[in-house]
Amino acid sequence: MSISPEVQQVLDQLNVAQKRILPAKMVDSPANGLALSKYIHENNLAPTAENFYAAINALVTQLAWAVKPAKLLAQEQNERPRNQNDALKDASAFEAKVKAGEVADAHAKAEAKSEKDILALISTFFPISKRGQLDHAKQSEVQKLLRNYVAKEKSRGVAMKDIQVTVSAEIRRQYEVCEKSNERV
Repeated sequence: MSISPEVQQVLDQLNVAQKRILPAKMVDSPANGLALSKYIHENNLAPTAENFYAAINALVTQLAWAVKPAKLLAQEQNERPRNQNDALKDASAFEAKVKAGEVADAHAKAEAKSEKDILALISTFFPISKRGQLDHAKQSEVQKLLRNYVAKEKSRGVAMKDIQVTVSAEIRRQYEVCEKSNERV
């Protein structure tokens, strides 16, 4: 059975249109041929490669594909409902981030409180001299030493609770040194 020249010319135009849509590939089926033919006739278009290409683009969601075009894949991906598990994972990941943020905020708040307590502890260091008066020189020396120590350890990232223990021990030691030097008189 031979094909008439007019039909062969239409098939050639269709093949040219199919080459334009590569790497996508339509299934060679009567349903696809009928859909394209119907579109061409309903819109009073000549069976040219350009018109077949326009018909393919217009009917992209209705045609059967061996290899789907990028346009169709993008549409399907955007229309596809999200997987319920993805939503649960997103929610649990968000909750974990919120919880981590709350923990970090609580830690930062505790660190700030500890630093405030340390500086208050340093400010209340009042060594007494041999004559029973405040030893201003010793006070400013030790307070400066301790404040520098706190700043250095803080910049190193040491926990403020650990710094507080060390500062408390040093203040206690400084009071003992003052008491011993006052006893020798």
